[in-house]
Amino acid sequence: MISLIGWCGNLFFVFGAYFLAKKHIAGWYCQIFGNLCYLLYALMLGIDGISLFALSVLLTVINYYGLKQWKTSNWIKLKQGISLDTLRRPIEHTKIIKEK
Repeated sequence: MISLIGWCGNLFFVFGAYFLAKKHIAGWYCQIFGNLCYLLYALMLGIDGISLFALSVLLTVINYYGLKQWKTSNWIKLKQGISLDTLRRPIEHTKIIKEK
């Protein structure tokens, strides 16, 4: 059972890396879930899993931060069809264009 949890973590971690390489937001969720599997695996290992536990906590926090950054990034806006010129304009300039 313990080994199965570790393999699930590996599987989700690999899928997460694949999806992130393909620029899909699902990669972040896979990475986070994989790290949570590693956390459970490390807890089940007991004292032998302390380093894995610490690493998994750190990676889960980093992946959560990456997910938040991804959701607010200009890349997502570009994917939705908003140009870089629009993103670079000051807010006041954009309001003037909309009023015309």
